[in-house]
Amino acid sequence: MQLLSSGIRNLRSFSSGANFHSSLRIHLPRRRFSSSPTCIEKETLSGYKSSKYYPNRHSTTWLCSDVANAFKTLKILTANDHVSREAQVFGHLRRVSMGSQNPGKYCVRRAEDILVIPGTNGNKHQCLVFEPLGPNLLEFASQRKKRSGNLFRIDEVRWMTIYFLHALDFLHENGVVHTDLKLDNIQLTLPDNEKEILDAFVSAAEAENPSTIRTNADGAQVYTSHEMVQDELTFPILCDLGSAKLGKPPHEGLVQALPYRAPEVMLGASWDSKIDIWSLGVLIWELYFDSNGHWRHGKIERMELEDRVEMTMDMPLFFDFLRSMLRWDPRERLSASELLKHPWLQLY
Repeated sequence: MQLLSSGIRNLRSFSSGANFHSSLRIHLPRRRFSSSPTCIEKETLSGYKSSKYYPNRHSTTWLCSDVANAFKTLKILTANDHVSREAQVFGHLRRVSMGSQNPGKYCVRRAEDILVIPGTNGNKHQCLVFEPLGPNLLEFASQRKKRSGNLFRIDEVRWMTIYFLHALDFLHENGVVHTDLKLDNIQLTLPDNEKEILDAFVSAAEAENPSTIRTNADGAQVYTSHEMVQDELTFPILCDLGSAKLGKPPHEGLVQALPYRAPEVMLGASWDSKIDIWSLGVLIWELYFDSNGHWRHGKIERMELEDRVEMTMDMPLFFDFLRSMLRWDPRERLSASELLKHPWLQLY
């Protein structure tokens, strides 16, 4: 289901949902229709089936303006049990954050409103209303590398890690396991001139280059999206709770993207919030070592961490920090609150 408001454009085809607000104006902007046989957007995914993606598999995310000309992000969820859990988790976090003193509540994306709208076939779609954010870390890293050839310095990795841990501490304290921690589920806040940036994005991206709608062989419509480009490394916000697990551990089942998957999940054992700690350890390793070309998947010889990179004074503490998260036995992994006290983070 695609609903368009004034100044709306498809930001990204995320794997979760979107939402709606009663004050939003609904207009259809001008569109370009394409009959090109070339696959675009989600059609390029190996598991794409048009019958399961309308308009996306679990949701579609849109940038909209309301009647006060304030920008909002809408995440419209498909009508199934999996995505309804995301609205449930966001609702739970909204309630507990009201009385929480945990600073991590500001490091997790907050749903301003959770509403329900009727679909064309009688289904009801849950809608999440958010403040707009910038690109995710995966997109930002790619953009930065194209511009300058550089990615993340160790001091940048350190201060981002503090935000990641505060976010996880807040989630875990309130009975939520994210289960899908990865670079593309962490978005950056927009710079201080947010309104100016979004106005420019709308006018340049859509007015000058309207989104294309392609009708594929099955008759399904596929929308192109516009990429949000950002130069400044701003505050990271943990997003996308579509796979989050709410409730008392232990939990069971296959979760997490494969590169970030904890050993206990791979072995089919029960698991708890410590799987997020493992994923974060992999993510931090990826931010600094992998993104900077210090190693390559499939070409890793058996070496000590200290032999892989050029050593600086704080590297031994960094390695100890990583080892505190990447323990095979989840009982030996430090919690988010314990990791926040690690000496490596005190260097910031």
